[in-house]
Amino acid sequence: MLILVHGSDSFRSHDKVEQLKEKFKREVDPSGMNSVELDAENLEPGVWSREISTTPFLARRRMIIAKRVLSLASSRNILTEEEKQWWEIAASADATSPIVIFYEMADVIEPKEKVSKGKKSVVASAPAKIVDDILKVATVINNARLSGLNLKQWIKEYVSSRQGKIDEQAVSFLASINLDTWSIAQVLNVCLAYCWLPSGPTLITKEECFSRVPETSEETLFPLQDAFISKQTAICFKEYHSLKLTGVHELQILTMLERSLLQLLQAKIGALPVKTHPFVVKKITAASSRWQINELHTKREQLLYTDALLKSSDLSGEALLLRLF
Repeated sequence: MLILVHGSDSFRSHDKVEQLKEKFKREVDPSGMNSVELDAENLEPGVWSREISTTPFLARRRMIIAKRVLSLASSRNILTEEEKQWWEIAASADATSPIVIFYEMADVIEPKEKVSKGKKSVVASAPAKIVDDILKVATVINNARLSGLNLKQWIKEYVSSRQGKIDEQAVSFLASINLDTWSIAQVLNVCLAYCWLPSGPTLITKEECFSRVPETSEETLFPLQDAFISKQTAICFKEYHSLKLTGVHELQILTMLERSLLQLLQAKIGALPVKTHPFVVKKITAASSRWQINELHTKREQLLYTDALLKSSDLSGEALLLRLF
């Protein structure tokens, strides 16, 4: 059985993988001895084959979580012979074959633009042949960024799954502000803790959510943004540490950097939105001359990977962000 978990919302992807792990342990492997996590970037030859062919211990099947397989295949543009062999085993419908989860920390199917000799074209984020093969045999879980009604539904389900209650005004407020699901979850976790009484949970209100949302003025991020798009590394370090002293969270800085890179990419191919302020157009267009198109794509992939690590690991946020400058 083959499952692909990917998408631009890395927090929900991580949460989904954790749910699948818990379900497997609960229904198949109470001992917890038949699951393993592997990272494609840090494996020696033969490890995949050994893990995929290992016999389960006191359980009917095993679970293998394979991180960044497609990301690595995309950089090579090909699967190795070893990967092809265990792929065939993973795709088997046999009830005793292992459950293999391809866990990607970004969207590996969504097309992205590529510019060559002044002409714009669209290419797949991962090799088209590999993607086609996956879609034929895998259960695909795409955690795209949520908005509108979908985001509201997710907020309700998140609170409900943690035995909490939230009113409609609070849901609408959280869905209307510029926060990703990870940041919203942090707000909700604090609200749930404060609204829990021995007699049961009280209703999370809009006022409660509003008081928990971190206050950060966009203007405070501008100096770092200007230094970043201009490739002024020393100033980036200085402005970053200044922002941290004021209590700005790493994810707020990362969101600003992602938006800046998107604007640079749009300026590079002449696709900035018509409603963009003239001052921003002038600033971004001038800064885009310092970047190559491939360099911008590489930096954006680094940002997405950093975003996933911030939300799904215990690594230092400062160390991860400073590497981007």
